[in-house]
This record gives sequence, C-alpha cells and structure tokens, in this order.
Amino acid sequence: MKSINEPVKNEAAIVKLINIFKQNAKDVHIEPEGKDFEFVENGELLVLLLCEGKMDIYKTSDNLLYASAMAPFILGIEGSLYRYNHYRFRLHHQCVVKTLPLKQCVELISAHNLIKTVLDYQAYLNDYTASRIELLVNKTAYEMVRGLLYELEKLPYEIRIKTSIINYIKYRSNLSKSGIVSIISTLRKGGYIEVCRGKMISISRKLPKKY
Repeated sequence: MKSINEPVKNEAAIVKLINIFKQNAKDVHIEPEGKDFEFVENGELLVLLLCEGKMDIYKTSDNLLYASAMAPFILGIEGSLYRYNHYRFRLHHQCVVKTLPLKQCVELISAHNLIKTVLDYQAYLNDYTASRIELLVNKTAYEMVRGLLYELEKLPYEIRIKTSIINYIKYRSNLSKSGIVSIISTLRKGGYIEVCRGKMISISRKLPKKY
C-alpha cells in the first residue's frame, strides 16, 4: 500500500549520472563507526556519489533525523553552502561512496549534455524537500506518525523488519515516546497495522486521516 502524490525517484537517471561522474571520482574511506561527510575540502566544493548503502541527514539545530538517503543518490550538484551549514550528513560504514569536485562535475554535465537529466534529478530533490515540509510542519502528532508509518512501509522488508517503529518515528519527529506508543497501540488494536516485536510487518488497511 503506497501513499499518493509522493516524489518519484528516477533511479535509472541517477545511475546514468553516477556512471559518468565516477570516472573522475575518488573513493571515500569510512571508519567502522561511520563518518560525517564534509562538502568543502581545501576550499573546494564537492559532489557526493552514494553508490551503495544509506546516508542519514540530520538538522544541526535540533539533531532531528531529517531524511535517510538510499543509494543510488547524488548530493552536492547545487553547491549549496547554506544546506551544508544547516545539515549534517552521516555515512554508514557499509556505504560505497565516491566524490569529485563540483567544478569537474559541471564540466562533465556540459560535455555529456546532461543538463536535462540533472534538472530532472534536482526536481526530485526539491519535491522530496517539499514532502518533508508537508509531513512535519504544522501537523498534529497523529498526522506525523501516520505519514512516517507510510514512509516506513516503503522501506525494503529486510530493512523494515529490523527497524523499531518507535525509534524510526521518534528520531524523525522529536515526538515523545509515550505519545508515539499510544498512537501505535491504537492503530494496532484497530487492525490498521501489523506489528511484531516492535517492528512493522505491514499496513493492513488505509490509515484514518484523523485520530
């Protein structure tokens, strides 16, 4: 069951861009405990190519887990210093990541006539940002939980079955644990979601809009 009007990620286009960019890219070493990625190195802006794995993006103001980017993913083409100063980009040890200077990236875009492909991808990023605002800004606790449950359902089953529902929602919303538990319990008793040992198996039927 999928929510409607969600941003569409064109993975084929992203892979096409990565395959061209990585010819000029270098590998990023990630320590076992993970690594915060910096988009500025020696005064030069960088582009990140997430080839495998996951990257978590946190707001620096309140350490809210704003989003989790799954490979394939590219970040940095827009060269936004504002974004880099207000968010923290955490790479997991299992990630395969490459990076190249933004200047080289722009040259490759021009040489391979990739402007349309890049604009389409940037439109997806903009749509995703708008969807986060729609999900988390000026919403009730239940509306946030509802939206995040639909988001959780979209994760691959092998990842979802290892993910705590409570933690997934708490880290992304800063809602109280007791409030989240109460809503999840009500939805479970109502037959809306199937839960096993704190992990969501599935959404059994459409979640009500109001609590």
